[in-house]
Amino acid sequence: MPAVNTALWLTAIDAHPQTVDTDLLVATALAFDDSHVEGLDPEAITEAIEELEDLGFLRVVLVEGAEHLLELRLPESQ
Repeated sequence: MPAVNTALWLTAIDAHPQTVDTDLLVATALAFDDSHVEGLDPEAITEAIEELEDLGFLRVVLVEGAEHLLELRLPESQ
């Protein structure tokens, strides 16, 4: 699969009716290869990642121990 345009990806997340600000904050951090978001606890980050996965914006491509490699995706309906 070709790389996703990050700006389009973030715009699609922002426009999606089921996402909230926390999802966009976490998505922005992930787009810049950072799993830490200032002011959010790890549980909130995990919940946002799971929501983005459920909506089709992320896909786990590799699991190595506790680490997950995620692929940025646009849902099929985008």
